[in-house]
Amino acid sequence: MQVPLVSSRTPARLACLAAALLLASCSTMGRGRHVAFASDPPGARVVVDGKDSGFVTPCHIALPTDATQQVDLVLPGHKKETRVLTPKQETDVVFWQEAYIREQVWRFPLWLALPDFVAPVKAKTVLLPARVFVRMERESTTTP
Repeated sequence: MQVPLVSSRTPARLACLAAALLLASCSTMGRGRHVAFASDPPGARVVVDGKDSGFVTPCHIALPTDATQQVDLVLPGHKKETRVLTPKQETDVVFWQEAYIREQVWRFPLWLALPDFVAPVKAKTVLLPARVFVRMERESTTTP
């Protein structure tokens, strides 16, 4: 009787391993592009570069990072508040020699996400500030 070299479970195990490696990096996708907006009182319209975004506060909006963005928060009965978001280049480095817990633990960083494992240096552009909170002032109403 001949014993097979590869078990019938091997393809399934390889598929599970590949899926685990690929899905481990999903949490890092799209970072640095979303900006959080909040206001007191809530419900202010978010206007980006003169165009209504369709969002009201509180919200997270994905904005392009290639140029400076002017954001207006507009709420009826309150003064319009303007904020300027500026792009900034950031660089992150993952050092393998620092990716271990203690001397008894193997120093190879198995728990890193796949993109960090393959390319440990990342350059990305983000908008600053990444979180905007505005306390809206009421418009003064003068009565004659």
